[in-house]
Amino acid sequence: HKGPSWSPDGSRIAFVNADSATPLGSIWTVNADGSDPALLTDGEGQCPDGIYHPDWSPDGTKLAVVCYPDPGGSQGSIATFDLATKTLTRLVTVDWPEHLDSAPSWSPDGDSLAYSVLQWDPTNTFITGSLIALVPAAGGTEQRITSFDTNMSTPDWSPDGSDIVVSSYDLGNIQTTDQPSNLYLLKPDGTDQRQITRSSADGSMRIAQPRWSPDGSQIVVSVATASDGTTVNDVQLAYVDPKGGEPELFSPTI
Repeated sequence: HKGPSWSPDGSRIAFVNADSATPLGSIWTVNADGSDPALLTDGEGQCPDGIYHPDWSPDGTKLAVVCYPDPGGSQGSIATFDLATKTLTRLVTVDWPEHLDSAPSWSPDGDSLAYSVLQWDPTNTFITGSLIALVPAAGGTEQRITSFDTNMSTPDWSPDGSDIVVSSYDLGNIQTTDQPSNLYLLKPDGTDQRQITRSSADGSMRIAQPRWSPDGSQIVVSVATASDGTTVNDVQLAYVDPKGGEPELFSPTI
């Protein structure tokens, strides 16, 4: 089980399950107390290579997911799943060497989805870049608001919808790097980019996977350290002030 996402009312959690029936992944929900687990979708025949990364819409009627429509693994789609009609709608599909491997993020008004697009090297061995893109939740044209050379990923909308927070050199997809991994804010159209953390100077300390608090006053992050300067060997949770500042650990013992 992985990839949990709270329903807006806090009553249920959507998550990914991989078992003998759906070894490549399916989406389930469960009550907040662990009761009443239920299969939502195994991809409705459209995701033969698996379905992952659920994120609940602000009105609680849909999930955004990543669907893998090609059994050979060469495609990834941002899609929505309607909980009432059990309908899966693919919004945008990327082809290798581009790849999708993290949860989309709903805008607070439910109109748009922000997500990361990764780019692999020609040998399919390592990630050469990542960018941030948006697509209308009702369907439409994808808008790429950063470029691959920025290595930005894991977007999350501010509660008022005015900003998107992103990190550079994400922990999940770039396991080793000598580059700094910091947080940035930018407008949904890609303008007004602002760096809000600076304490990561190289791969020995990385700030990544940002998520806004519901009131918009803090951003929760993963802070990773590496004894050899590149390979992550310890990760802790911390807060960052979105106005600017460095991470403050929840506790040094977590």
